[in-house]
Amino acid sequence: DIPSTPDNDYKGHTATPVTLDLLKQMDTIYAITPSHAMALFSAAPELAEKIEILVDIADPYGGGLAAYSAALADILSALEGKNAN
Repeated sequence: DIPSTPDNDYKGHTATPVTLDLLKQMDTIYAITPSHAMALFSAAPELAEKIEILVDIADPYGGGLAAYSAALADILSALEGKNAN
């Protein structure tokens, strides 16, 4: 389990498959690695203007709790930076 923060409760979170319908609903689509961005570009080239790399971090998939916690901290920090702009 990923620890919760004061602003977010991650208990019970499960990954959600990305679908074209889901992507079309988004104003901005953030990828966390260049390979994620390229996969999104390939799957939905018509949405290319919405896709950007939030932060280039190591994909924690298959890693332990420390890897997921570090990725979460990096993502939250990058999102805070976006919100400050």
